[in-house]
Amino acid sequence: MTRLTKMELKTYRSLAENVTVKAGEEQFNIARIKKIDLLFEELIKQSPDDINVADERMPYWADLWPSAIGMVQFLETNKDLVRGKKVLEIGCGLGLPGIAAARFGADVLMTDYLQPALDFAQYNWELNSKADFNGQLLDWRRIDHMQPYDVVLASDVAYESRSFDTLINVIKKLTRPGGVFLLSEPNRKFASPFVTLVKQHFSVSSTDLPVELDGIAYTISIYQIIVSAH
Repeated sequence: MTRLTKMELKTYRSLAENVTVKAGEEQFNIARIKKIDLLFEELIKQSPDDINVADERMPYWADLWPSAIGMVQFLETNKDLVRGKKVLEIGCGLGLPGIAAARFGADVLMTDYLQPALDFAQYNWELNSKADFNGQLLDWRRIDHMQPYDVVLASDVAYESRSFDTLINVIKKLTRPGGVFLLSEPNRKFASPFVTLVKQHFSVSSTDLPVELDGIAYTISIYQIIVSAH
């Protein structure tokens, strides 16, 4: 998928609103799409053989998810996990966790499956940092070309059972031996089998954090998944 044109990006930004996300003493300015339904309507208008329809490329990236905020709150109190480390964010969406990790001293690569998400993540990056943005498209199903990272960030990625085995492979291939894969999850029943599957393959510890977004309270679980060095 090609990068958004300036006009397309301008249209996306016209649909956006800025949200201030606080974590401890840190504050982040994040733009999200106000009317995400408009993006779904645009997708529905496409022909069935359009790649975005055929591959079910839903614009979930356009919203700010509580799991991303929970991830940032966790990183804010565990900065040593990412400081000085090579960090990869998968399914970055609006880019909040990767932006936070960079502020806490990490060398971050932001990735997403969809170009509009990556372009918007860059927009948010530039709202919060003067450093150069580092991002690329990444399809979880095709990661043989990728090198492993010290830390991998993944917020609310276990939303389809058909992706569970693929995600296990992602954890193994993209996290260096002795590294950590951080998964934030809003405790959906649907994702419970994935958490069980992860525990069968890796050493896992978890932390629950309260998150409030748009006046709604959530409990977000952060799973620290350790990839064995042996």
